Amino acid sequence: MTSLPFEEGKVPGPVLDVAVSNLDRRSSVDLRTRVDTGFEGGILMPFDDYMILGLQGWEDPLDIVIARTGQGITVRLRSSRGIVRVGKEDFECGIFTTPILLRPLLGMELLNMWRVTLDGPKKLLKVETSP
Repeated sequence: MTSLPFEEGKVPGPVLDVAVSNLDRRSSVDLRTRVDTGFEGGILMPFDDYMILGLQGWEDPLDIVIARTGQGITVRLRSSRGIVRVGKEDFECGIFTTPILLRPLLGMELLNMWRVTLDGPKKLLKVETSP
């Protein structure tokens, strides 16, 4: 189990540190992701990191993903499959990017694989990735 304090700032919120790699696992990038229950995908990551990992080579050109930001802006997301490491465990999920990304997000595709507790009064995120 992982327990992490919420990230402080204008709006305190739950964060989780992860490592993201492409499907052949030749390289990875570490990200501090904001947990976002309004995002249905796995990880939304910065465009430069997406390109460094070569995730564009794993894209399905027929898989077109359109999203709406919290500000109401409609954007097309590039999408791929990849591996997300939390602690010592790996999870395959959708990886998304857009050049207008403000911060990395971790969404419901991954949260639904785990037992997650958001303790608002204590400002604490608890994640259990295995039964």
